[in-house]
Amino acid sequence: DGGPPLRREDLRLGLSPRRLRGVALCNFNQLYKLDPDSFGAWANALRRLPEASLWLSRVSVRRGWAEHAEQSLRAQAAAHGVTGRLGFVPKLPEADFIPARSLADLMVDNRWYNAHTTGADSLWAGVPAVALQGRGLASRASGSFLAALGLGYTVAPSWKAYEDLICSLASTPERLQLLRRRLLDARSDAPFFDLEGLARAQERLVHGMWRAHEASPASGPKMHIIAARART
Repeated sequence: DGGPPLRREDLRLGLSPRRLRGVALCNFNQLYKLDPDSFGAWANALRRLPEASLWLSRVSVRRGWAEHAEQSLRAQAAAHGVTGRLGFVPKLPEADFIPARSLADLMVDNRWYNAHTTGADSLWAGVPAVALQGRGLASRASGSFLAALGLGYTVAPSWKAYEDLICSLASTPERLQLLRRRLLDARSDAPFFDLEGLARAQERLVHGMWRAHEASPASGPKMHIIAARART
């Protein structure tokens, strides 16, 4: 709309000016996805990064639930010795959705139920991410996203490596800036961000499935159609 660019102060995070100026870790998942182990790792990182803050989402699919969750998370932060370090992003107009994410410095994904659309949006906004290796579908999303973007080295194999990587990146602004530039450049040519290409590939796959179905007898063996193979 031609107005001034969004600022951290505009997000009404509930953080002090000092915290607003520091490095911003973020996790914009619905709060029900958070787990104690991940929150403990974030608290450990915050204690090692005295100027940092952690931004979470105030938006909830359940009416009134976000306020209760916010109170509980602030209490947990106090118990972990990081009082005043949490900021909560309110529901924003659609036009501010990506710009707000771009104001954060580093996305820290949770262990068991990763960011999916929210994570892709943050990467599109140019926000680098740190994730943990997962086993199940819900816990492998971030690792898959980062590997597809050539950033698999920001997927940690253990909790210690996860915390260390968060602290290493958060305390090295030039590394964060290089990662941000790499993500922003990838928007023009990375297959991960090519939604039209993805739709065409999905269409070809569905047509291939139907042709295979028509060509095989009803009593024949089950077929597996390989859509893509992992690069080695």
